[in-house]
Amino acid sequence: MKYYIDGFVDGANPSQTGGGYSIVDENGELVEIEYVTKRGFTNNEAEVLGLYNALCYAESGDTISTDSQNNLYWLCGGKSKSRPDLNDVLSKSKDLLKNSNVTIVWEPRDFNLAGVYNEFGAVTYHDIEYSNNHIQEVPKEIRNTLEKINLFSKQGNLEGYVHISKKKPKKKKVSSKQNRLI
Repeated sequence: MKYYIDGFVDGANPSQTGGGYSIVDENGELVEIEYVTKRGFTNNEAEVLGLYNALCYAESGDTISTDSQNNLYWLCGGKSKSRPDLNDVLSKSKDLLKNSNVTIVWEPRDFNLAGVYNEFGAVTYHDIEYSNNHIQEVPKEIRNTLEKINLFSKQGNLEGYVHISKKKPKKKKVSSKQNRLI
């Protein structure tokens, strides 16, 4: 199974009222949405919580997709210097990833079904088709960073590792409401 995660905030970032995250599966089905009421809640906080909870759902062989590069760098280190308040959940996320046989991928926003859900409240068949099968080679600078911290496999074995996609998104047409999933 492939899970897509995306965070959101109400209004400005940081939000005065809160936000949350959503997890959507490869079939466009909403797996979980959580709202957090908290003054100063940020999109980064939402992304970290979404990744942790997706790791709790994921089973061996599953993939989790995020469009947050920042989240991946924090996950790789298991902590954040700029957001020490998130270190506990980042550490737990890194522990869940190790030896899990779960792959984390970064994909551009346009391919993130949870982002589509957050923006439109539903996912279309076109959105699902558009997001499938586009993982590309990892850019050298990102590969080098991940190799240094042992979260990327040089042999192409991505299970339990982070993989980064660099495919550029195509311009997307807004789909009609007819083929929105409920």
